Amino acid sequence: MLLLGPYERDARVEKQAATLVDAGHEVTVLAWNRYGTSLESEERDGTRIERVTVRGASGARLRNLTRIARVYAWFVRRGLALDWDVLVAHDLYTWLPGWVLKLLTRRRGIFDAHEPYAEQIVGMLPRLAPAQPLIRWCEGFLARRADALLTVTPRMVERCRSLRVKRVFYLPNVARVEPASAPPPGGHPDRLVIGRVGSITPGYSGVEEVLDVGRVLRGRGLPVRVVIGGPVLAGWEAEFRRIVAAASDYVEYLGVVPVGRVAGIVATFDVMLSLRDARAPKAYFGFSTKIFDAMAVGVPVVTTRVGEDPELVENAGCGEVVPAPVDVEAVADRVVAIWRDAALRKRMGEAGLRAVRERFRWATFEQGYLDLVNA
Repeated sequence: MLLLGPYERDARVEKQAATLVDAGHEVTVLAWNRYGTSLESEERDGTRIERVTVRGASGARLRNLTRIARVYAWFVRRGLALDWDVLVAHDLYTWLPGWVLKLLTRRRGIFDAHEPYAEQIVGMLPRLAPAQPLIRWCEGFLARRADALLTVTPRMVERCRSLRVKRVFYLPNVARVEPASAPPPGGHPDRLVIGRVGSITPGYSGVEEVLDVGRVLRGRGLPVRVVIGGPVLAGWEAEFRRIVAAASDYVEYLGVVPVGRVAGIVATFDVMLSLRDARAPKAYFGFSTKIFDAMAVGVPVVTTRVGEDPELVENAGCGEVVPAPVDVEAVADRVVAIWRDAALRKRMGEAGLRAVRERFRWATFEQGYLDLVNA
């Protein structure tokens, strides 16, 4: 597997690797130690991890391009040195060296397409907006070079097929845990716990809004606790830690959370907040994986009307959908209403658990994934 990150926590990669290891496969992940904080090599949960250290957390775009070129060269060198049967590239950016390895070795290559990449690139580099059709054409060209393509939501399946990709497989990023037997009790009068666990990106992931909701609830005199976990991206860590420190009497940051601990942490929440930003060009696509984590442990969800989250939450009946951009006061009102209504909280929690049991269990998709790898 190829990953353009350090692989400290990547739920999708870990779930796929665990599935393969449990089925008796040997798995090696080649990753980029871009922050210089990870081990050069290690074994975790039966998966071998090798990392190349090329620091690239910040800097001019030209310098970052040279860093990525060095990472690509290492991917190809290590890929040629290793003995493998199938390569899985975990985004478009790693599929570039992955395709090179497929051509050089004449072995199978699978492209796991998490994002609508043309829209994502234009979102990061708005000046490229006029070139979006060309970028989309290039994306389709590369995607069609894979033996198979994995993707994560119904709209992404449609999008990939519109790129004329023939072998598209749906593998939603659901939790790899068995659903809880019943919702947690929650709603204790002495505390209200809200939060989210997942990657933290300023202006996109909605963490600022979660913190603002906590601030409003605190200002109303409620016994709120805000729990945040996950890696901080886009060079925002220093500022984020400063924000958390200023509110340390009611905000707790857990750092990077191992995948195996996520369910236990989310189960302590009274309400899970997924308040993604609607302005990103790719906001039409995608499920928030945080919603699946909450559903699997019977915790109600409040989410924004962004991407495919509204359909997920409304169809399952596992929470409420609020407009984006976020009205913090209105979200705080809904959080309190859910917290104080035991019957509503139980109904939402049970609905989420039912949806996981019937439609969104990792085990439901596991055999299809193994069949694809073993084909």
